[in-house]
Amino acid sequence: TGSRRHALAQENLLLRERQAHSKARLANATKDRFLAIMSHELKQPLNLIHVQAELLARRAETGGLAPVQRAAATIQRAVVSQSRIIDDLLDLSRVRTGKLRLDLQPVELDELVRGLAEAAGEEARRKGLVLEVACEAGVRCVCDRVRVEQIVSNLLANAMKFTPSGGRVGLTLEVSGGHAQLAVADTGTGIALHALSRIFELFSQIDPGGTPGNTGLGIGLTLVRELVKAHGGSVEATSDGTGRGARFTVRLPLADRVEAADDAS
Repeated sequence: TGSRRHALAQENLLLRERQAHSKARLANATKDRFLAIMSHELKQPLNLIHVQAELLARRAETGGLAPVQRAAATIQRAVVSQSRIIDDLLDLSRVRTGKLRLDLQPVELDELVRGLAEAAGEEARRKGLVLEVACEAGVRCVCDRVRVEQIVSNLLANAMKFTPSGGRVGLTLEVSGGHAQLAVADTGTGIALHALSRIFELFSQIDPGGTPGNTGLGIGLTLVRELVKAHGGSVEATSDGTGRGARFTVRLPLADRVEAADDAS
């Protein structure tokens, strides 16, 4: 009968959907394993390059030569940059496979943010940027300090990457709407409005104009989103368009709200 055929068609459709979902889940698991293995394999040669560059700069016969010092410093900066990408890949793999564990402790975010801003100051000066910092005192969260440092560092690195010399990068922290609100804003190349919805996607490679380009792997922002989500927070990107800068805003639960929820449960 017609109803029987309709029921069989529905069952076949449901079966195909389940099979497609299973294949997609398997493909994602395979991809995560590949990223983890690849990242581990790349770490060792990078460490060797970094050590050799440091030895080159320290050798008596070459240490005093300015060109050698500049070359060694350039190599070391490149290695640190690539190591950060690999570490982000490893952490992203851990998040997606459920292997990332957060060490939740009360953290004074204003102290953490000021420390990271001070560390980023040298890089900002080297790139000819002005780094402005404004932190409300006493902002306290229950979070994993190391992971929140990753969040802030990645957002700062992203802002400085896409802001040309002479520009400004602003880092602010305040209490807003019952949350700790951290924002990184820049006067850089901005984000095309139609690209904002894809800015946190892995390997999206969104260039300032919003089209695919060789501007990075899109790993750092994806990791930021996943780490913020793991803390029960939210992150959003805003921009008035190409050439008009960008702003990334992270919201994390305040410590008193987390503690109140724990007491209620």
